[in-house]
Amino acid sequence: MFAEFYDRTGGRVYGLITPMIDDHRRSEEITHQTCAEVWGTASRYRAERGSPTAWVLRIAHRLAVADMRSQQHERIQPIADDFADAQESRRQGENVTREHEITLESFWPTVQHRERKDLYRSYYRAMTSRQIAQADDIPVEVVRSSIKTALLAVHLHYVRTSSRPMSH
Repeated sequence: MFAEFYDRTGGRVYGLITPMIDDHRRSEEITHQTCAEVWGTASRYRAERGSPTAWVLRIAHRLAVADMRSQQHERIQPIADDFADAQESRRQGENVTREHEITLESFWPTVQHRERKDLYRSYYRAMTSRQIAQADDIPVEVVRSSIKTALLAVHLHYVRTSSRPMSH
Protein backbone atom coordinates (compact mmCIF):
# COMPACT_ATOMS: atom_id res chain seq x y z
CA MET A 1 0.00 0.00 0.00
CA PHE A 2 2.79 2.44 0.82
CA ALA A 3 4.37 1.79 -2.59
CA GLU A 4 1.09 2.72 -4.30
CA PHE A 5 0.81 5.89 -2.18
CA TYR A 6 4.41 6.79 -3.02
CA ASP A 7 3.82 6.19 -6.73
CA ARG A 8 0.79 8.50 -6.68
CA THR A 9 2.35 11.36 -4.69
CA GLY A 10 6.12 11.10 -5.03
CA GLY A 11 6.30 12.77 -8.45
CA ARG A 12 4.36 15.82 -7.36
CA VAL A 13 6.35 16.12 -4.11
CA TYR A 14 9.65 15.74 -5.97
CA GLY A 15 8.48 18.31 -8.54
CA LEU A 16 7.80 20.83 -5.80
CA ILE A 17 11.06 20.23 -3.96
CA THR A 18 13.52 20.10 -6.87
CA PRO A 19 13.47 23.82 -7.74
CA MET A 20 13.98 24.61 -4.06
CA ILE A 21 16.86 22.24 -3.35
CA ASP A 22 18.71 22.01 -6.70
CA ASP A 23 20.26 18.72 -5.58
CA HIS A 24 18.53 15.62 -6.92
CA ARG A 25 19.86 13.34 -4.19
CA ARG A 26 18.61 15.61 -1.42
CA SER A 27 15.33 16.13 -3.28
CA GLU A 28 14.82 12.36 -3.39
CA GLU A 29 15.61 12.08 0.32
CA ILE A 30 13.10 14.79 1.19
CA THR A 31 10.51 13.14 -1.06
CA HIS A 32 10.99 9.86 0.81
CA GLN A 33 10.90 11.67 4.16
CA THR A 34 7.70 13.49 3.17
CA CYS A 35 5.90 10.34 2.09
CA ALA A 36 7.01 8.53 5.24
CA GLU A 37 5.81 11.39 7.45
CA VAL A 38 2.46 11.61 5.65
CA TRP A 39 2.02 7.85 5.87
CA GLY A 40 2.83 7.84 9.56
CA THR A 41 0.67 10.83 10.44
CA ALA A 42 -2.31 10.25 8.13
CA SER A 43 -4.67 10.22 11.12
CA ARG A 44 -3.82 13.91 11.70
CA TYR A 45 -5.18 14.98 8.30
CA ARG A 46 -8.21 17.28 8.58
CA ALA A 47 -10.35 17.80 5.46
CA GLU A 48 -11.56 21.20 6.66
CA ARG A 49 -7.98 22.49 6.36
CA GLY A 50 -7.62 21.65 2.66
CA SER A 51 -7.26 18.84 0.17
CA PRO A 52 -5.06 15.81 0.84
CA THR A 53 -2.73 16.96 -1.94
CA ALA A 54 -2.36 20.40 -0.36
CA TRP A 55 -1.61 18.76 2.99
CA VAL A 56 1.09 16.55 1.47
CA LEU A 57 2.65 19.49 -0.36
CA ARG A 58 2.63 21.66 2.79
CA ILE A 59 4.55 18.93 4.60
CA ALA A 60 6.96 18.61 1.68
CA HIS A 61 7.55 22.36 1.61
CA ARG A 62 8.10 22.48 5.38
CA LEU A 63 10.65 19.65 5.20
CA ALA A 64 12.43 21.23 2.23
CA VAL A 65 12.68 24.58 4.02
CA ALA A 66 13.99 22.85 7.14
CA ASP A 67 16.58 21.04 5.03
CA MET A 68 17.66 24.23 3.32
CA ARG A 69 18.06 25.99 6.64
CA SER A 70 19.90 23.08 8.23
CA GLN A 71 22.31 23.04 5.30
CA GLN A 72 22.86 26.76 5.92
CA HIS A 73 21.68 27.48 2.43
CA GLU A 74 22.74 31.13 2.47
CA ARG A 75 23.54 31.64 -1.16
CA ILE A 76 20.88 33.42 -3.10
CA GLN A 77 20.66 32.20 -6.64
CA PRO A 78 19.90 34.81 -9.26
CA ILE A 79 16.21 34.95 -10.01
CA ALA A 80 15.41 34.79 -13.68
CA ASP A 81 12.89 37.27 -14.96
CA ASP A 82 11.27 34.40 -16.82
CA PHE A 83 9.56 32.08 -14.35
CA ALA A 84 9.03 29.52 -17.10
CA ASP A 85 12.49 27.98 -16.55
CA ALA A 86 11.66 27.13 -12.93
CA GLN A 87 8.26 25.74 -13.95
CA GLU A 88 9.83 23.62 -16.67
CA SER A 89 12.44 22.10 -14.34
CA ARG A 90 9.66 21.35 -11.83
CA ARG A 91 7.57 19.71 -14.55
CA GLN A 92 10.44 17.44 -15.64
CA GLY A 93 10.39 15.74 -12.24
CA GLU A 94 6.62 15.39 -12.18
CA ASN A 95 5.02 12.21 -13.49
CA VAL A 96 1.44 12.70 -12.36
CA THR A 97 -1.58 14.26 -14.00
CA ARG A 98 -1.99 17.98 -13.52
CA GLU A 99 -5.76 18.33 -13.89
CA HIS A 100 -6.30 19.58 -10.31
CA GLU A 101 -3.03 21.47 -9.99
CA ILE A 102 -2.99 25.25 -9.98
CA THR A 103 -0.94 26.26 -13.00
CA LEU A 104 0.94 29.47 -12.48
CA GLU A 105 1.62 30.05 -16.16
CA SER A 106 -1.90 31.31 -16.85
CA PHE A 107 -1.87 34.15 -14.32
CA TRP A 108 1.84 34.74 -13.70
CA PRO A 109 2.20 37.44 -16.38
CA THR A 110 -0.40 39.55 -14.51
CA VAL A 111 1.84 39.72 -11.44
CA GLN A 112 4.50 42.44 -11.39
CA HIS A 113 8.19 41.48 -11.49
CA ARG A 114 8.84 42.60 -7.88
CA GLU A 115 5.93 40.48 -6.59
CA ARG A 116 6.89 37.47 -8.69
CA LYS A 117 10.53 37.68 -7.60
CA ASP A 118 9.72 38.13 -3.91
CA LEU A 119 7.19 35.28 -3.81
CA TYR A 120 9.61 33.00 -5.64
CA ARG A 121 12.48 33.75 -3.24
CA SER A 122 10.23 33.43 -0.21
CA TYR A 123 8.69 30.11 -1.24
CA TYR A 124 11.37 28.34 -3.28
CA ARG A 125 14.49 29.79 -1.61
CA ALA A 126 13.07 29.90 1.95
CA MET A 127 14.19 33.48 2.37
CA THR A 128 12.51 35.59 5.03
CA SER A 129 11.03 38.97 4.17
CA ARG A 130 13.89 40.57 6.09
CA GLN A 131 16.52 38.64 4.08
CA ILE A 132 14.89 39.68 0.80
CA ALA A 133 14.71 43.31 1.95
CA GLN A 134 18.38 43.28 2.94
CA ALA A 135 19.43 41.66 -0.34
CA ASP A 136 17.52 44.28 -2.36
CA ASP A 137 18.22 47.18 0.04
CA ILE A 138 14.53 48.04 0.38
CA PRO A 139 12.18 48.32 3.36
CA VAL A 140 10.84 45.00 4.67
CA GLU A 141 7.28 46.39 4.40
CA VAL A 142 7.69 46.63 0.61
CA VAL A 143 8.67 42.96 0.46
CA ARG A 144 5.78 41.88 2.68
CA SER A 145 3.33 43.89 0.61
CA SER A 146 4.57 42.45 -2.69
CA ILE A 147 4.38 38.87 -1.35
CA LYS A 148 0.83 39.48 -0.11
CA THR A 149 -0.16 40.89 -3.50
CA ALA A 150 1.31 37.87 -5.30
CA LEU A 151 -0.44 35.47 -2.90
CA LEU A 152 -3.71 37.27 -3.49
CA ALA A 153 -3.21 36.75 -7.24
CA VAL A 154 -2.65 33.02 -6.61
CA HIS A 155 -5.80 32.87 -4.50
CA LEU A 156 -7.91 34.74 -7.05
CA HIS A 157 -6.63 32.52 -9.84
CA TYR A 158 -7.49 29.42 -7.81
CA VAL A 159 -11.00 30.71 -7.07
CA ARG A 160 -11.61 31.52 -10.74
CA THR A 161 -10.27 28.21 -12.05
CA SER A 162 -11.84 26.00 -9.40
CA SER A 163 -15.29 27.42 -10.11
CA ARG A 164 -15.09 26.42 -13.78
CA PRO A 165 -16.51 23.04 -14.80
CA MET A 166 -13.85 20.41 -15.39
CA SER A 167 -13.32 19.40 -19.01
CA HIS A 168 -12.04 15.96 -19.87
